[in-house]
Amino acid sequence: ERPALDGFRVAASFDDGQVFAVTARTPAIYTATMTRFFPREHDPEWTWRWMGKDAAWTIVNTGAQPIVTTLGIELSAFHRARRMELLLDGHHVQTLVVEPSRRIYQFGPLTVMPGGHELVFHPADAPTVASDVINTGDRRPLSVALGTWNWTVRGEQP
Repeated sequence: ERPALDGFRVAASFDDGQVFAVTARTPAIYTATMTRFFPREHDPEWTWRWMGKDAAWTIVNTGAQPIVTTLGIELSAFHRARRMELLLDGHHVQTLVVEPSRRIYQFGPLTVMPGGHELVFHPADAPTVASDVINTGDRRPLSVALGTWNWTVRGEQP
């Protein structure tokens, strides 16, 4: 009985559910796929995905022109601060230090050409096996947790 969220409209209603149509406009840039991340986890405060040595996104500029964008991304390093490099299509974009406390980090501005691109997150230091520092039995090699993110388009390039 609640109204549909922004970007959706009720397309059909049934006794046991509803079908929604997407009405939101196509974004100028979006994250299409995420690879080499562990499955999503959550607690009462947030949700995240751990990465080990390297992880990547496929990002897509949906327009016909290059765009200038920034990426705000929620990160938290495992066990200690870690340097992390961001690469766009194999080219260095930025390096920053991710602290263990969760916060939003800013990447960019990035110029993204039309179409799909690989955005790689590369921690400079080797990941740490979780059970080597906390007594959980978790044998995964962890480096950085990634939470929410948002793209902000700053403009188009001619």
